[in-house]
Amino acid sequence: GFEGNAAFLFNRYVALDFNFALSQNKILNFIDFVDEYDADWNYLGQKETNLGTTDISFSPDVIAGLNLRITPINHLDIVFQEKYVGRQYIDNTSTLSRSLDPYFISNVNINYEWKQSLFKNLNFNLSINNIFNSEYCSNAWVYKALVGGSEYIENGYFPQAGINIIFGVVVEI
Repeated sequence: GFEGNAAFLFNRYVALDFNFALSQNKILNFIDFVDEYDADWNYLGQKETNLGTTDISFSPDVIAGLNLRITPINHLDIVFQEKYVGRQYIDNTSTLSRSLDPYFISNVNINYEWKQSLFKNLNFNLSINNIFNSEYCSNAWVYKALVGGSEYIENGYFPQAGINIIFGVVVEI
């Protein structure tokens, strides 16, 4: 694989940083083991299938991130975040029907540090996550078996929140 990152400070008001990882994460000579049951779900053993070289589950070929930080006035930061995650397989079989689609999400974070004499530090934070309300799943599970000679598959997905807002105050005494 190959990873990289860079940061640019254009002036005291604007900064840009990005990172990425390009990789191929493989299992050589992967043997898939599947539980086998009769039609009444009585366990019969396991069936082995040599699938050759496959992708490691939850190992996307591409991950990338970008942050644009704008500081319009002292003590106020506005950060635009972009994140891309490539296709991920939810098991080690490299089966497209058991994979998570690539996704791209955008967030905005606003932080204001209020200088005053009452507290050592007083910060206000506002995070607006998934600002384009993208529908995506970042994790999943799969169960596969042979039941009465037929393949039985359950895929479970963990959809992520649509647009959501988090506000916080940090007080340091």
